[in-house]
Amino acid sequence: MLLTLATGAGKTIIATNLLWRMSQAGQLPKPALFLCDRDELREQAYAKLKAAFGDNARIVRTEKGGNAAQNARVHIATYQTLGLDEEEGFASFLSEHYGEDAFSVIIIDECHRSAWGRWSEVLRRNPNAIHIGLTATPRRLEESKNASAEDQDITANKPFPSYSRMLPHHSKPEGSSRYSWTVDFAERRAQARAAMQPLMDESAQIKAVVVDLKDKLKRLKKDKANEAELLALASQIQENEKAARDLESRATDIDATVFDLKAANPTAVVEVDTRTPLEIINNIEAQGRIVADALTRLNALLVK
Repeated sequence: MLLTLATGAGKTIIATNLLWRMSQAGQLPKPALFLCDRDELREQAYAKLKAAFGDNARIVRTEKGGNAAQNARVHIATYQTLGLDEEEGFASFLSEHYGEDAFSVIIIDECHRSAWGRWSEVLRRNPNAIHIGLTATPRRLEESKNASAEDQDITANKPFPSYSRMLPHHSKPEGSSRYSWTVDFAERRAQARAAMQPLMDESAQIKAVVVDLKDKLKRLKKDKANEAELLALASQIQENEKAARDLESRATDIDATVFDLKAANPTAVVEVDTRTPLEIINNIEAQGRIVADALTRLNALLVK
């Protein structure tokens, strides 16, 4: 998957949100890796990921002879700390501390310049992980008879995730599946703004009415109007304020869907439980018997 957004538009925040949602849904059976090519980017990513995951987001580095990120849910590393820049002992840290298919998700920051050649080793060792590239400047590479071995590797039709190869298929059926799809966030934001605007305009009109009603209420109180009239006006103000809040809440919900990647996938497959109520009840009873048998055995062990 390739996420293309302008510099400063929030790619790392979106990636953090995606990892958090996956974690909450139980979709990170193995750790996630956030991969950068510079220390500065690593520190920026760490700050955002730590805000979401706390101590479960850690920077990969040697600590007391081991990996400081061991047992964390999100590992944040540079290619250099994984040993992918070394001539001797290539990928030494990666080989020592991570086996094959060690990660559920790998996020590659600035993937247009850092997901190729020797640095692609971490992706090769995790072919079953979800590979997500972040970039503000995607490259489109063409096949060439005179291409170097590295360029051939980049553009070849292999399992290696060639993000640039997907660009010609942007918004086309061949570029999408139940697991990968292309998203034009600028278009989604424009559509969301268009849908939000009538709601915000109506909310603003209601707020203006509320201001007039409050002024009227002050005047009536000053003139010592009867209690019933004051209560009726106060109730009208509360109803209008609630209506304005509801409209703003609807607009906020629309805005929130812009970066909801799960909702953005038009080819996502939703699994529906087709069991009958009786089948569900029978399954619950079967699971209950399993638990009861296990408790019986445990109690027997305690007695011994």
